[in-house]
Amino acid sequence: MDKVDFKEFIEKVRQANDIVEVVSEYVVLKRAGSKYKSLSPFKKEKTPSFFVDPQKQLFKCFSSGYGGTVFDFIMYYEKLDFIGALKHLARRAGLSFPSSFRYEEQNESLRQKQKLWELHEAVAEYWTKILVDEPAGEPARAYLKERNIDLCIAKEFGLGYAPNSWDGLLRWASTKKGLLEMLEPAGLVVRTEHSKIYDRFRGRLMFRITDEAGKVVGFSGRLIEGEQGPKYLNSPESPIFTKGKILYGFHKAKRAIAETGKAILCEGHIDLIRLHAAGFSIAVATQGTALTDHQAGLLKRFCSEVFVAYDGDRAGEEAALRASDILLAEGLEIKIAQLPPGEDPDSLISKQGREAFEKVLKEALPYPSFVLNKACLEYSPQQAFGKSKIAEKMAGLLVKISDPIRRHTASLEVAARLGISLEIFEQKMAQLDTANKRTEELNRKEDREKQSWGEKIPPVILESLWFLMDYPQFIAHFKETFPAGVLSDIPGGELLIRLYDFEEEQKTISISSFLEILSQEQKGIVVSFMFHPLQEKPEGYTPEGHCRILQEGLFLLWRQKCLERIKIQSQSGLLSGQEISAKLKEIVDLARKLL
Repeated sequence: MDKVDFKEFIEKVRQANDIVEVVSEYVVLKRAGSKYKSLSPFKKEKTPSFFVDPQKQLFKCFSSGYGGTVFDFIMYYEKLDFIGALKHLARRAGLSFPSSFRYEEQNESLRQKQKLWELHEAVAEYWTKILVDEPAGEPARAYLKERNIDLCIAKEFGLGYAPNSWDGLLRWASTKKGLLEMLEPAGLVVRTEHSKIYDRFRGRLMFRITDEAGKVVGFSGRLIEGEQGPKYLNSPESPIFTKGKILYGFHKAKRAIAETGKAILCEGHIDLIRLHAAGFSIAVATQGTALTDHQAGLLKRFCSEVFVAYDGDRAGEEAALRASDILLAEGLEIKIAQLPPGEDPDSLISKQGREAFEKVLKEALPYPSFVLNKACLEYSPQQAFGKSKIAEKMAGLLVKISDPIRRHTASLEVAARLGISLEIFEQKMAQLDTANKRTEELNRKEDREKQSWGEKIPPVILESLWFLMDYPQFIAHFKETFPAGVLSDIPGGELLIRLYDFEEEQKTISISSFLEILSQEQKGIVVSFMFHPLQEKPEGYTPEGHCRILQEGLFLLWRQKCLERIKIQSQSGLLSGQEISAKLKEIVDLARKLL
């Protein structure tokens, strides 16, 4: 690609990536007046504090303090620097990243991530081609046929096959430029004590592990041929892959989950594929590992209700309870889908069809009811000791439910089942609830301290900045009344000076482009101000009237600072009477301009 102007390319990428569309790939946005809102993708919360403004193409997260443009969102979420975010969004928009910008990449960590993404994508396609087209893939095709998984479904989910060879991947990568040296950092090959290298995955059906954006970040291989080893083998963690942050199938399911507000959580890859093939497009899987807080938070951003459909055995039941506790802490409504003993979603659907799993979902019990049933089997609800133990267990669970109606409904069920008054059970809950409320108040206090805005820059500066970005036709008038020499005497005035310079250089005002030239601290304060409720325009608003109010405010702030400085300098003997008169005359002259 020929040399391209760096600023022009940034603008091209920005225009090709609407911030609402980009953010919607990570959270469910809902209309809130002229803006959109959702739960924070950066911090655990129960009440939405994340806002996106489609007109100004900006976002603000009041929980984390983050805010800015579409580039900032990707930088914060994907943990990339600016060039990394630019490349990420360029790739999303189908734009080639100009080779002339390579010198801009100074971040070794970022370069490594880009190479790992490219490597995993290439390896995934290589293994899929073997599975679908090559004779070496016959063992995997036979296995899929035995499991009644159509090859079309396998291709849809990007399944592949790593042949039972010690160096198959090594030999393939040696023919591809730049891939061979990345196999070891990616964990795709293993080095022995004697420095011999061999393929990590051999004789295994390969499942692609993708992140929320659909990028391949790792693999999981199911042993079907050759030497003994673990049934499932996963990629080790790497700069692009953290096992506890990924839900298998989430990239495919998230749109359906957002549309229905529901998700099905299962344990394994085959269960997930079987569910999707049967039309349950809201299914995701934990890949056979325990659910993490991060994964639960991921679900919370897209839905309000989760069906936990783990294996129908004791181990599956215990795992379902652990997962439900984590989901409950996120404020989700949980239902336990109880599969017949010895069955999992794959086996149930294979044997009895889609209708059998639909019936399981229909009969799924709310999590509190499921726990109550188990507690009543463990302790006798007819005896005082049993009543006390069951009440204690249920109180500890129900105090975690933030919704008062759901909590009350579950409390009524507990009281009726134990044969005690609702008042007595609620007293039990109140004892536990007090400690939780104290903790929440401490957390809220910490959040409030972090959410303070505009402390370092006077509000009138910030309001003037936003006014001029909305109505750039008033910039010339502002420059005449408040030139750079005047603004330099006002705290935060350098922001308006930078806007003057930006408008003079660019000839037009793009809010998101202007924000890119500010420091992260300045950007955070400016964006916070824009999303503050006071910025909504009142009835009868006119820009001319607003302009006059702002200029009067700037004058009063400048006069105050000037008088303070004159007082200090005169007391120190740094100014003569003539110099004091000259400075006071400046104040009077500016006041006359405003009259």
